[in-house]
Amino acid sequence: MITCFLTGFVAVELVFAFDIASTIVPGVLAIYSFLALIVTIFTWKKVEYAQFCSVDYTPLFSVARSGPDAARFDEFVGAISEQIRAATNKS
Repeated sequence: MITCFLTGFVAVELVFAFDIASTIVPGVLAIYSFLALIVTIFTWKKVEYAQFCSVDYTPLFSVARSGPDAARFDEFVGAISEQIRAATNKS
């Protein structure tokens, strides 16, 4: 994503700020910027996670669905939630 923005910015600056006569260099940079954007979109990973907060909604820790046990994520979050409920009810 950074590559997309930087090359796009350089291409615009070459055309408007430096009045470069050649259209080849800014064109190549614009194409490179567009391709970087496409690669970013297709490789963007969506990560599902659960965040556990204190009573005043301060985040304490987060757990992400990833790795070899990703299929057991819901079970794990449920078990942690149950342990938190049990611990807070004892107080």
